Amino acid sequence: MRNIGVIAVNEYTNLLRSKLILVIGAIYVLLFVKVMIEIQAPGNEAYSQTLSMIHMMGVGDSDYYTSVLLWNIGYVLWYYGAFFGMVLGVYTVAAERYNNTLNTLTVKPLYRDTILNGKLLGCSLFILSIFVLSILIYTGYIQFFWGGSFISLAEGYFVRLPIIALISLLYVLFFFSLSMLISLIVTDLAFALILSMMVKCFFVDALSVEISGKLTTLLGMNFNTGNPFHDFIPNGIMSSIFKKPIESNNILRPSNDLILALSESMPNVVKLLLYVVILVIISYIIFLRRDVA
Repeated sequence: MRNIGVIAVNEYTNLLRSKLILVIGAIYVLLFVKVMIEIQAPGNEAYSQTLSMIHMMGVGDSDYYTSVLLWNIGYVLWYYGAFFGMVLGVYTVAAERYNNTLNTLTVKPLYRDTILNGKLLGCSLFILSIFVLSILIYTGYIQFFWGGSFISLAEGYFVRLPIIALISLLYVLFFFSLSMLISLIVTDLAFALILSMMVKCFFVDALSVEISGKLTTLLGMNFNTGNPFHDFIPNGIMSSIFKKPIESNNILRPSNDLILALSESMPNVVKLLLYVVILVIISYIIFLRRDVA
């Protein structure tokens, strides 16, 4: 256990010193700032049409505004965070390989699973640190610019915020584990990173919805009852859990029972957790059984 902690701390400090992670972090910050700037305070004319629509659905203003706040920070954490996670997954293996420290680690009196456990722990803590910092900056910005309007929304916002962060962490860890697995198989850093991004953008984000739709049609299923494959795609899972503010049965709305909403979302959360576990297990097998140095 002590060795895992030492490797985790070393991994965390290496990430803090990495120029590549610094560049990716800067891009993440720019995208994050863009999201914050685009959020309008209550009373802005941009909300008028949407508010009229949700009033017809019996949804109050505070419910909608809280959902807007939570959906935006959630989107930053899980969507933009996924790209951050992919770079970390590739970097955590490739950096050791290029510095020839991975070979040094594997010949030390350490179990290989201890090395991988330490790296997983260190990177998970690093991602969690990014999440905490993002939430603090975002919440501070909203408190400053929304002023008194935020006070009435604070309770619903803070109650649901940890849930959003934890589920978003699972989503980011899925792509971290996927890219780490690719990096264990592909020895070239640049190619591993490009391949990881291609998998994320084309096979998970874009093609996954199209493929699932074609499978539904091929099997003669009715689209009116929904796409049965949608909730097995990582992005589909997240869109089912964190619906947009205007959608009904929304876990982000304070007026909806949180326990009931969580119980309905739990099958999708379990799927996401299962995907992460499967990817990590495959990474263990590859790391233990082949020369990755």
